[in-house]
This record gives sequence, structure tokens and C-alpha cells, in this order.
Amino acid sequence: MTEHENKLESKDFINIAGKGFTEDYSVADFNAIGASMIGDGSSIDRADWSIAAGYTYLGQFIDHDITHTNGEENRNTAQLDLDSLYPKNENDTTIKDGKFLLGDHGGSNIGGDLRRDINFHAMIPDHRNDENIIIASIHLTFQKFHNILVNQGNSFNQAKVIVMDHYHAIVAYDFVRKLTDLNQDQISNIIDRQEKRFIYTEDMVRMNGGPFIPTEFSGACYRFGHTMVRSNYDFNDNFSKGTLSKPPLFFGFPGGRPDFNLVGSDGKPFPTSDARSHKITSVWVLSGTATLFEGGKKLQSLERFFEKGKNKRNSAGVIDTNLSDVMGNLQVSKTAKKDTVLTDIDKFNIASRNLQRGQSLGLVSGQEFAQFVKEKSKGKVNPLSDEKIQEVIENLASRSEEKISDALKKKLISNTPLWLYTLAEAEAAEVGTGARLGPIASRCVAEVILGLLMDDTMNVDSIRNTSQSRKNAPYNLNEPNEPNKWKSSIIQNKEARDIEMLDIIKFVNKNHNKVL
Repeated sequence: MTEHENKLESKDFINIAGKGFTEDYSVADFNAIGASMIGDGSSIDRADWSIAAGYTYLGQFIDHDITHTNGEENRNTAQLDLDSLYPKNENDTTIKDGKFLLGDHGGSNIGGDLRRDINFHAMIPDHRNDENIIIASIHLTFQKFHNILVNQGNSFNQAKVIVMDHYHAIVAYDFVRKLTDLNQDQISNIIDRQEKRFIYTEDMVRMNGGPFIPTEFSGACYRFGHTMVRSNYDFNDNFSKGTLSKPPLFFGFPGGRPDFNLVGSDGKPFPTSDARSHKITSVWVLSGTATLFEGGKKLQSLERFFEKGKNKRNSAGVIDTNLSDVMGNLQVSKTAKKDTVLTDIDKFNIASRNLQRGQSLGLVSGQEFAQFVKEKSKGKVNPLSDEKIQEVIENLASRSEEKISDALKKKLISNTPLWLYTLAEAEAAEVGTGARLGPIASRCVAEVILGLLMDDTMNVDSIRNTSQSRKNAPYNLNEPNEPNKWKSSIIQNKEARDIEMLDIIKFVNKNHNKVL
């Protein structure tokens, strides 16, 4: 057991496979490992061209829906109920006539930004959804989706049900299917309870008094998105050929997190109306058309982050042990200087942070968790072989500028931290290396997400529910007793299992004149 194991005691976070490494690592160990995981920035050559870059940030949006930590307490519900999007009731000051009040992008286009207060802070339930330009745009897209539905004659609650159903379909089928090794039928079978969950079981949910977040999920397996971040994106026509599309800027549009002042590669302040605050200005706006980096096809800017295989610059980085250079040099403000360029900052390596957090949570090693999943699944899900994990660790050690000692390497091979094991498993996959999670992490991520979806206790209908409010939604419910089979008359009469995030974006773009 580690001295950190009792740091997080919230009932929402539970170690389902036991606690504690059999052998602890030091901070120096984690720093050396983390340094070796940061690449040279050539992620365009490593990108998984089958997964669009937007799924990196959709995963972040989903995470914010189910967790919101304040110190050590989870404040958001451990449910897929979009409480990061919707205020507690429609009488909130951000809602008028059943619709979200939207902001402008600094020009005449109302609806081009989230609504902001006088300090340009987004007026949304979870401010983490404003921490980078892509997730802010995803949040804005769901707000617009809701508003269009109200303008089509639905009440606030009816529109919320429709948004929730489509969101659930995207989470279950689009996101889980793309990022894990479960296929569409396996997902359907779990939702329909034709296939049992192995690790996030209904008995475990009942035992813990309702939905909860396993720390193995939150502290390790679901943190795979950090390796999908690219060092450069084809953002829009203002950035496609320049260096300002790099994540250090879009993580803090247009000038960093509130109170940051960032400068361009030429040393000059970034040209915005207010370089100290978050705001989707006309330079950054995602509502206008733009040209793809390749192919010349006209697409909305957010579309280019979800379009499949059309734009290699906007594909996600592969899931492996080699992170983009920007992830080794993230910034946290130590001071808030509003009138000068910010210089007093902390920089940190996200890989080292993740490894340290895993130990502070008292997580078991990757090998122990893999054995736990294997036993629970009765051998249907198997661990990474010793030979494969050694191959990955040897490769990792060979990239290290900071010498990884033989003793540390030996410990990593036999007692791999769970987050590192998650990435190693994806990297070592025999099919589609790095394209998706390996079997152990896939099962953890899929079962937790689908379990939260199926076992929630919220008043809004879930994907399995066929209550009256659901029946009043504009769907063709072919099989009332098989709620998994509903079709959306909103999205091209598609079945739930075929709906993708790109469908919502295109629907909103097509109805852009109805978002207010």
C-alpha cells in the first residue's frame, strides 16, 4: 500500500480491483518515464488516419459530463445526463424561452460563441468545457442543436430528451465503437443485456448505491486521450499554413486560459480584440466555411475535426507510449498579469502527472488489473503477454534522453503502472496498432460508459427507456420493446447505432439560421 492510497475517499470513486502497487515508484522514476514518453512533435507521421481528431475532444466532453472534481470531491453526477451542458432548470439566467442564450464571435454573427460574462468567462455549468477551442465548439454545437429543436416546436424538456437520446447514441456507438475493440453487435448486446458486463457489474452498482466511477477508469484507462493530442492541426483558413494552429494557442483561445497573454512565433501578441480572455473571435470562429488542408472540399471548421479519413492533418494521434511534444510542456499560471505578457508560469509533463496520480489513487499495476479482468471474464479477455510488454518498455527506454536505469526498466516490465499499461496494450495490438484501445482497457472503458448509460437514475430518459416523453419525441420506434432499435427522423432516419457526432454537426450547420 502507498502513503497516498487514502487521498481520494469520495464515494463516487472506488478502486474495483484492490489498492496499491506491489512496488512503489518515486517521483524521480515517474519524471524519467514521463520524459521518455514525449515525442519530437512529428505526430503527423504517426497519426491514426482512421480516427478523426475531434474524438480526442469529444472524449473530454464526455469525461466532463460524468466527473467534475473540486479538490477530492466529484461534484457532477456520475451519469451521462449532460449536467455539464444543461443548467439545473429552464429558469436559469442562461435560458430564455426554452433556449440557450448564445454569444457572438466579435462580429455580427450572434451564435458564433458561447454566452460570456463581462470577464469573458463562459456562462456554462462546467467551465472545463471552455478550456480549448474544440471542446468549446462541441459544447456550442449541442446548445445550438437544442435551440433548433425548440424552434421546431418542442418544449425545453422535449428538446432536452431528444438531445439526450442522440448524445447517448453517439457515446455508445460512435465513441465507444471507434475507440475500443468492441464491435457494434457487442455494444448492442451489452445495452440489451444479452451479454453480461464483466467488471462494471449491476451487482457492483447496487452495492455502491448507484452509478460510480472506478478509479481504474478515471485514473488510468480513460486517460488514453492524452496520447491522441496532435502537435499541429489544420484549424481553419487563418491557421492552415501557419504555426498558430498549434495546441498551445487553441488550448487557450485566443490568448490562453483567462488572464494569460500568449504571443505568436514572431514574438508579437496574438492579434485579437482581447488577448487576455477566452472568446471565439472572428479569427477562431467555427461557424463559417473554410477549405480543407487537402482535397479542397468546403467544410465547416468543426466538421473538419470529425470528417473521416479526408484530412490527414486532422486525424487523431495513435494511442501508444509516444505523446506529442506539446503534452510535455503544458502551462499552468502561477500569477495573473492582465497588462503584460505572462512569464511566471509552471510547466509540466502530463505523462509524469498521470503516473503520479495513478499511484496517489492507489491503483493496482496493469498486470494485476489485467488478471482481474481475465478472471471476471472467465478468460474471454486476456492480458498483454510478457513478451509484448517487454518489447514496448524496451522501445520506450531506448527513446529516453534521461537514462532509465536497468532496475527501473525491470520494474516497469514486471509491474507496469496501469495508465502506461493501457497505452502499451494499444501500441502492441496485432491489428490496427494504436488505432484503438487493447482488450483490457477497452473492456474497462466500454463497460463503465455503457454501465453509466444503462444504470443511471436520472429523470431524463436513457437510451434504453421507452417512457411517454421518449415516445413523444419525433422517432420511428420500430420495436417498442427493443429501445436499442429506434430511428431518428431528425438525422436522416438513421438507427441509433448508426448516428455519429458528424451528423449532429451537419444538422446544426444546415439549420444555422434557426439557432437563436
